[in-house]
Amino acid sequence: MKAGKSKKLTVVAESKNLIKVRDFVVKYSSKMGLLPRQVSEVKLAVDEAVSNIIRHAYVGERGNVEIEVKKLESAVELKVMDKGVEFDWNSILEPDLYRYVETRRKGGLGIWLIKKLMDEVVFERVENKNILIMRVYLKIEEAALIKAGKGKVSIRARYALYAIALITVLIFVVYNIGSRYQIRTIRNRFIERYKAVTEQVAQTSVDLILKEDDLALINLVSSVKNSETPLDYIIITDTDGIIIAHTDIKRLFDSYRRPRGVKPLSARDSIEVFTYTARGGREYSDFAAVVKYNNLKLGEVHLGIPEDKFAEVNDLVTQRLRVAFIALFFWSTTIVGVFVLGSTFISPIRKLAEQISSISLTGQATELRLATRNPEVSRIGEAFNEIMRNLRITQGQLTDQTRLRRELQLAQEIQNALLPKSVPKLEGFELDAAYRAALEVGGDYYDFFEVDENAIGIVVADVSGKGIGSSMVMTMIRTSMRLEARGNKRASDVVNKVNRVAMGDIKKGMYVTMFYVILDSKKRMVSYASAGHNPMLLYRGDAKSVSFLNPGGIAVGIDLGHPDEFKKLITSEKLRLKKGDMLLIYTDGITEAMNEKRAQFGEQRLIDLIYKYNHLPASEFKQKLNDEIATFTKGYPQSDDITFVVVKLEMSPSEIEYSRRIHLFQLLDDDMSLEEALEQTGISEEEYLELREKREREGDEALKTEGIEEEEIQQKHATHEQVRSIVKIVRANPDYGVGRIRKLLETPEYGSHTLKDSVIKRELIRMKLDTQEKREAFAKRELPTWASYK
Repeated sequence: MKAGKSKKLTVVAESKNLIKVRDFVVKYSSKMGLLPRQVSEVKLAVDEAVSNIIRHAYVGERGNVEIEVKKLESAVELKVMDKGVEFDWNSILEPDLYRYVETRRKGGLGIWLIKKLMDEVVFERVENKNILIMRVYLKIEEAALIKAGKGKVSIRARYALYAIALITVLIFVVYNIGSRYQIRTIRNRFIERYKAVTEQVAQTSVDLILKEDDLALINLVSSVKNSETPLDYIIITDTDGIIIAHTDIKRLFDSYRRPRGVKPLSARDSIEVFTYTARGGREYSDFAAVVKYNNLKLGEVHLGIPEDKFAEVNDLVTQRLRVAFIALFFWSTTIVGVFVLGSTFISPIRKLAEQISSISLTGQATELRLATRNPEVSRIGEAFNEIMRNLRITQGQLTDQTRLRRELQLAQEIQNALLPKSVPKLEGFELDAAYRAALEVGGDYYDFFEVDENAIGIVVADVSGKGIGSSMVMTMIRTSMRLEARGNKRASDVVNKVNRVAMGDIKKGMYVTMFYVILDSKKRMVSYASAGHNPMLLYRGDAKSVSFLNPGGIAVGIDLGHPDEFKKLITSEKLRLKKGDMLLIYTDGITEAMNEKRAQFGEQRLIDLIYKYNHLPASEFKQKLNDEIATFTKGYPQSDDITFVVVKLEMSPSEIEYSRRIHLFQLLDDDMSLEEALEQTGISEEEYLELREKREREGDEALKTEGIEEEEIQQKHATHEQVRSIVKIVRANPDYGVGRIRKLLETPEYGSHTLKDSVIKRELIRMKLDTQEKREAFAKRELPTWASYK
């Protein structure tokens, strides 16, 4: 898009239009040349500005907000305009964090965030209109330098071109010779690797065949197939040539038809690699090994890799050589530039620029040493060093203790400002939350926000680290969550989008664990996702049981190489709540709370407290939990924040529906218009007409529902009692696998529990008991805090 072009959008200043504003800004700022990270920052800044207008500009009246995106020569300019209450932007010098969420006129963290994200920010009041102007610089080469170089080739440039041409020819020759050698070498390594895989599968199969554990064999071939992309098939046969494990489940127990070129193996044979052509002309390499026990042949293992999968290795090698070629190409041209310009002008100026950039980032004033004979550059260096000496004198006036105190104070202020001032009201639910800061400022955070008119989002998060850094990350996560959650009822998708925003801003080594829950007040449905956080606890009132809800996912901000890897790992789960059910979302500051003996509060005490006080309202349960923690710790200083959110369903779906219908007719009896009453209660006009007819015939009893079905929880997690039984079985029989553990669980001795293998496997993974080696080590030590306590 050319400079001078602009796009405008005008919408009513209402929350529902924020998504439209966001899509407009993302679309046109991208088209105007901003990088993806800059687009994300613009989206956050504009969302914050428009949200302020919606909340504060039009008091008691409707109004519009205008957004204009304009392409400049070297920047993209965004204007956010409204005709609401006058706002003196320039009177705000520093963010007043205590009043950040309370008032627009006193300024706050939102304004500070906009200034931090944008390269330039200007506010004007023109003709009764508030105009916020934000500019983001384009990342392009200086136009003057490009223009100056057109049409002229200096002697220096010609020599540089000759050098580049010569080096290019040399590297091209080396590339052709070296690539063939590399391809042959890596192909041989590839073959040796899959010989080792074949041998490992054969060795692992010995015990499984002897135990006749067909299910474990199937799981083995499936696991290896999923982890090794080039493999097309894995086959395990017995001595009679019957297929007892196959990656194609339909082939089980068929007779193995040996492809032409694949020879039978004896017990004395080593690993062999055969090649053959399958139907359709596709060539395969078959890695074959004997499954043997004490020189007795138990069967054979065959791993098949298509020849075209070998080509992927070649492509990889070629790509690496190309990258090496490009790197060497730029290295060569850099050498030319260093010899010609580096000693005279460019190197000293670059050092000066790097030093200034370092000071901007770290605030540390250090002197610059320039080894140059250029008098102009030397004078610049001397002037710079004089400025640095004066700056160090100024910095020295602040003691380390004062700076640390100010940082912790600011971090605490930010954290307090971000936490909700009140708990929202949601029909049929009781909600409450608690936050207790540790001795040092930690990174715990919780929030409530609207997803749509029938649903709210609840997030509990724990930012790694302490101090101002974690508070800044928390600020970004809070803004991103509120932005991405609007209109999106898929919990994992929201967390994935937040991770994409955070990846560019969270420094290496920091991360955020979070548990995100969406409560749908109309359907009584709970959707939830976890980014590496500890499990949410579910208490079922009818079953009087506690379950750990822990969907898959890893912490936000961890670099996996590609953003799509995070999306693959995180999952959402859903369940419907019943009257008397309770959810507890918490940080590990509760279970890891310590007393003077350094004993931890632990999961078991938390579970026992839920069993004891689940009948209480959410606010009273919160107080009981706080009291229990305080009694246990006895005032011992804690190193981690304590944060939790309690959710209770106090009315069944049928009771809620009846209450809404009664409320509708009460509003109509109070002379409210039908349109307003229907909008307030969320009942359609068709439903109202049907209800009115029934009510006229049968009275208020006709408004009662026949009973909204409350589906049972699809058990993906074991209850606490079932977990304890699993622990007992593992301690007594550490060599038992999932199937044998399931059979013992069904016996009266271990509680007569019925669980799927997938649930047992999931709990073993959660307790880090998913291998026999881990279970045997566990059986030899004392029970951990999640299993029991003294």
